[in-house]
Amino acid sequence: MKTNICIIFIFVILQWVSVFTYANEKMPPKISVEGVLAVRIIPLKQPIANARVEFQVKIKNVSTKAINLPWPKFINQFMSTESTTQGEGVLSIKHSGGALGHGRYPGGDLKPGDELTVKLWHVFPGGGRYMFKCILDTTVLKGYNMWNVWEGRAESKSITIEITK
Repeated sequence: MKTNICIIFIFVILQWVSVFTYANEKMPPKISVEGVLAVRIIPLKQPIANARVEFQVKIKNVSTKAINLPWPKFINQFMSTESTTQGEGVLSIKHSGGALGHGRYPGGDLKPGDELTVKLWHVFPGGGRYMFKCILDTTVLKGYNMWNVWEGRAESKSITIEITK
């Protein structure tokens, strides 16, 4: 019985390696990172210190080719938000992403000019004026990207946010 289980396990591992290798061999060349995605952030309500503040992040394809991105409930695992205030340094939050989502993985192509909306949150540690930005970074997929998701880094422009105590 143990021998059968070991043989099945080895077979499954070999099949996975075969699929992974095939997918990596069939990938087209990567699109240049510059001028591919534009990221902007929109606060959803008046931000309050020490409370979870929700934001909409708009990711727009500004290139001339379709870009393959993970689905909206999964893409935030590649996103982080950063707030900076004078004298307190940078607070960075790496978002975890949803384990499950709707549709298929990956999320599909974002056609030129199309926009994807993702909801994120951030906690500001105190009141005052903050510089705030969002970063989408899928470069961690390098070498493990069997779905051919866009690999690159796109960063929003910083916006100024007033946080009430």
